Amino acid sequence: MKICFHSFWDITHDFIGGTERFLIELSKELQVLGYSPFIVCSGGDIETMIQGVPVYGILPPQYLKSFARYGEAKPKFLRENFVKENSYEQGLKKLADYVQFQVSGFDFDILHLNSFASAIFLNEEKPTVVTNHENEIESNNLWGDGFFKELAALSKKTGSRLSDHYALAVPSIYYANKYTKLFGTYVHGINLGINLSTFPKSPPFFNVDKQEALQLLLPSRLEPKQKGHDIALKACKKLISQGINVKMTFTGVRKDNENIVAVMRDEASRLGILEHLVIKSFAEIQKAYDEAEIIISPERYCSYGLSISESLALGKHTILSDIPTYMEIAEGYNHAHFFEQESSDSLADTIKKVSKLMLNDSTLEAIKFREKYDLRECAKKYSNLYLNSKIPS
Repeated sequence: MKICFHSFWDITHDFIGGTERFLIELSKELQVLGYSPFIVCSGGDIETMIQGVPVYGILPPQYLKSFARYGEAKPKFLRENFVKENSYEQGLKKLADYVQFQVSGFDFDILHLNSFASAIFLNEEKPTVVTNHENEIESNNLWGDGFFKELAALSKKTGSRLSDHYALAVPSIYYANKYTKLFGTYVHGINLGINLSTFPKSPPFFNVDKQEALQLLLPSRLEPKQKGHDIALKACKKLISQGINVKMTFTGVRKDNENIVAVMRDEASRLGILEHLVIKSFAEIQKAYDEAEIIISPERYCSYGLSISESLALGKHTILSDIPTYMEIAEGYNHAHFFEQESSDSLADTIKKVSKLMLNDSTLEAIKFREKYDLRECAKKYSNLYLNSKIPS
């Protein structure tokens, strides 16, 4: 069975964000089950293989100049072509035409889209599964204030196809329940997960030299408004003022992040902690985890939490804001520690408390987490949807 995954964003070897990494890893698990998955995304006539998964970059001709101007399908590309000078309804209909062009040249049995926005006006005869990876705040940040509310209203108008698609899904039970009520049609809650073969359990990290800095890692992409890097910097300042030596590493650096990196460095300098901050990218994210003693994620909102799932699966003590999706994923595991969201003081106090637990081996907790959030479980749930769909003869 051929599964065509679609992502509006481009997917390249040198940077794979959370959603794109999920598509690659899920495709690999589906290959093991016997499926033939491939990914269609935005890109200038590119055909490549990423970790054994075929990836095709396709663009309608009228978008080539815009894509070349930005160099990739980043949010500015979305806003210029589908938001600017368009009503949300017009923009979503343009997006449907864009997606239809991208997938029309491929043979597949199931189309698997990765946003409600891409699906709402798409007319596709083949069974279509839609996984929405962006909650309403993330969607509003991309499209504009009020977008998600308008999307829900449009979904109930004549001409909308959202409820006609075979299955709708989101990566958490919390948002599945919320969106089922909002859209008036059933939304599956299917947690994402970790590819256990590519994320083997880490050995415990023991900082035997107490003069060495406490190694902290914030592994999310550099989007401070959502990911809370500003909260982390203030917590770092408090710890240092209390005589606790820390080294804080930010990852998730993209080639277009120069301005954000500069802002982060300026803020760290203003706080007097620049020498305690490292901002770098890692070719292998597990190396970043292995070098850290404590993982932190002061995120303000999140549709799931792939990075913290990776951290907990590796047995790392992980400090999390108490947002609903993080509570859903991590509550009940001894190596998951929660602090009051938005509070740098609470984060600093929790780091200090957790640093005293570092000699506690979390192997058993990691095993329990890995059992529940094995990506194979996610793949099997999507496989069940595929197998039960009505495939045209």
